[in-house]
Amino acid sequence: EALQRMVEMADRNGTDVVLGRVEGVNRKPPTSMWGQTLERTDVFSSNIKFTLSAQKLFRRAFLERHSMRFDESLWTGEDALFTMEAYLRADGVSVIADHTCYYLVGREDGKHVTRTGSHTLRFDSARALMTLIADMVPPGARRDSLMVRPFLVTLLPQFGPKFLKDSEAVRREKLELAKPLVDAYWTGEVAHRLRVHERLRLQLVAMGRPDLLVEVLEFMKARKTPE
Repeated sequence: EALQRMVEMADRNGTDVVLGRVEGVNRKPPTSMWGQTLERTDVFSSNIKFTLSAQKLFRRAFLERHSMRFDESLWTGEDALFTMEAYLRADGVSVIADHTCYYLVGREDGKHVTRTGSHTLRFDSARALMTLIADMVPPGARRDSLMVRPFLVTLLPQFGPKFLKDSEAVRREKLELAKPLVDAYWTGEVAHRLRVHERLRLQLVAMGRPDLLVEVLEFMKARKTPE
């Protein structure tokens, strides 16, 4: 009944995008946006920014009106760019939280595109999404609320446990790639919306202090209680 329910939701509310509840199979799905069914919402009033995959219902006339297409220059993250733009341009978004509409199936070999490929592709994806948000939303709290997503989901994993295994050359390159992004978009309001260890790691990236970042990561890995 997924398509029937989603089309009825769009018709009833005149919304341009409909999200149907996602269930994971051998893969962890996004969860924070399925708290309740929402007849009409937007990207600032809900957690839909944390599901930017394209398995959603989009009103065709809306996509044609704005000439929206995937950016084929991106190796990964093109769906995030497309979906965020749709959220921002849409005349309302609906969320179906009480009926599974899509099964997110993980490959058994673990080699879907979002898990493989060079770290530089992640920075390409983060840069594209941040640029889109900056182009479409003026500076301020609303922009910062959306910037949380690329910082948390795309950028921060590059400065997690894998950073400890990176060579010095890769560590330097990651910091160089991150610098223009944190210089432009890392604000106190973005930091305030993150958990302490997330905020701390990104602040150390912004300060260009890989030595302290490694200390923090080793502390987190040891799972010790701070003195």
